[in-house]
Formats: sequence, structure tokens, C-alpha cells
Amino acid sequence: MKYFVFIFTFLINTAWAIDNPDTPKYVAEFEARIKPLEHYIQSEARSDQDYTKGYTRLLKSLDKELNTAYKNLLNQLPKKNQKIIRQSQKHWLNFRDAEIAFLSAQFDRETYGSSSVITRGTYISTLIKSRIKTLLSYQKGI
Repeated sequence: MKYFVFIFTFLINTAWAIDNPDTPKYVAEFEARIKPLEHYIQSEARSDQDYTKGYTRLLKSLDKELNTAYKNLLNQLPKKNQKIIRQSQKHWLNFRDAEIAFLSAQFDRETYGSSSVITRGTYISTLIKSRIKTLLSYQKGI
């Protein structure tokens, strides 16, 4: 009886899906595009100026990626869902801006010294990357 319960539980919790190798891999392609920028920050930056330059470049690139992912998704959606994603994105942008304001106040140079650039840059870029991946995963042909 124990084996039956185990096998039954295993089968219920197992999802079988076929991954079409011809579909675009939007998230993987995005990660490949930003990898060199992250590599610079992680491996080559040595000074506050280097980290600031690296995060500035990364955040600028992420902003472009976010806008592109949002516009591409918007173009794929039926009219009824476009209104919903516009509202969602507006709320998310308000959240992002509030979060950045908090991070800038919390992790300031006076309290955190030179590591404040790294801490803020890491949190902000992680927040934006997460949203981009979410928008990309909503697109057709993942």
C-alpha cells in the first residue's frame, strides 16, 4: 500500500510537457544580452567609479529591455488584455520608483560607504531584471 501511495503521489505531482525547440527563448536571449554588462561589474570593476559606470550602463540597458519587452507583449495581446497590462505596468513602475527611492535613502554613502553603489545597483538591477523576465515569459513562444 505504501508503494501505491508513493507512485500515485509521484504521478500526480509530475508534469509532462513537450518543449518545442523552435520557439523563441526570450528570457535566455535577454540574459545573454546583459551578461557582458554583468560580467564587467562582477569581474572587471575595481573602483567606485568602475562600479558606478558598470551599474549605469546595466540600468540603462535594462530600461531599454524593459520597454522593449513591454511593447512586444502589448502588441501580442488582444485589446481586452492590453488595458490590463497597461494598468499592471503603471502600478509596477510606481512600485519600482518607490523602491528605488527607499534603496537610495537606505543604502547611502554615509552609512554604507563605497559598498552603497554595489548594494543599490544590485538590488535595483535585480528588481528590473525580474520584471523583464516576467514580461518576456508572458509572450507567445516561450
